[in-house]
Amino acid sequence: MADLKRVIIDAGHGGDEPGAMFNGRREKDDTLRLALAVGQILENNGVDVVYTRTTDVFDTPLEKAQIANQSGADYFVSIHRNAMPVPGTGSGATTLVYQNTGFLLCWPEIYSETWWIWALQIWGYRSGRD
Repeated sequence: MADLKRVIIDAGHGGDEPGAMFNGRREKDDTLRLALAVGQILENNGVDVVYTRTTDVFDTPLEKAQIANQSGADYFVSIHRNAMPVPGTGSGATTLVYQNTGFLLCWPEIYSETWWIWALQIWGYRSGRD
């Protein structure tokens, strides 16, 4: 299939690096479960999926970049879960999209202006430079 895409899914943190923690939940566990579930859905729909991890191990950002670069993937998705000092006060999503040159694209260049305005109203906005 000529238009088959390959996606790298990175479950953030892992191993000795738990990430954000709250009420006994660790980001590394949540991101791994989500990465495997999303990957399964993509695979069931004909997408070639490569994982940076499928178990509780830690890979450095360099190792993850090497996995991605060697895979020839079309997309790299790194899943993380943030924590807030006051429970229940966080919402929304952070999306970082880079060009082939490695420069961060701005959201208005990626999404339609209508969607952009709606997203700002619903979730607020946090750029990768913050």
